[in-house]
This record gives sequence, C-alpha cells and structure tokens, in this order.
Amino acid sequence: IVGLGFLVGQAPQWLYDAPNGSLSYAPAFVILFGIGGYLMADGHPAARGVIAAGAVFVLSLTFRSVDMAVCEAVPVGVHMFWHIFNGVLLGILCFTAARHGRPLPSYACT
Repeated sequence: IVGLGFLVGQAPQWLYDAPNGSLSYAPAFVILFGIGGYLMADGHPAARGVIAAGAVFVLSLTFRSVDMAVCEAVPVGVHMFWHIFNGVLLGILCFTAARHGRPLPSYACT
C-alpha cells in the first residue's frame, strides 16, 4: 500500500486534477476492496460489511470528484455528501468490526 501511495504521488498533474484530487484516495479504495475480497474468499462473515463499505466509498468519492464540475448547476455543491457518506462508511465498518470481530482476551481487560 505504501508503494501504491508512492505511485499515486508520482501521477501526472492532469491525472491527479481530473477527479478533483480524489486519486489520492486510491490506496484506501484498494485496501477496502482488497480486505473485502480476501475475507470473501476466506468465507468470513465480515466480508459483506467490508464490501458494502467499499461500495459506499465509491459513492462518496464520486461526490467528491464531481463537486467542482457541478458547481454551476448546484450552487451549494455536493461536497457535503462526501462527508455524509464517509460517515456512513465508518459506521458500517464499526458495526462490522463490533459484530464480527474477536473479543479481547481476558487478560487485556485487567
């Protein structure tokens, strides 16, 4: 993932600017779907939650990417949806971790 972050940093400026700077979130995208895919292949019940969070991230990135382009048509912008859907994404991940995560060992709470 560090390598992917480095590659994103080396992208030509036009490629970075095209999606309104959202290219810098590519590592998070890869992590969400990579972990979700791994969990799915492993048959883990948390896979659906992580993949769902990845899908919400795609939606949130879409709003972030088009914000400047729709400024004339939507004067208040759509950037707020980037934040709203990121909150939904974090909620899904927290719920998934709470539901499917392992409990702490007994010695961790003493």
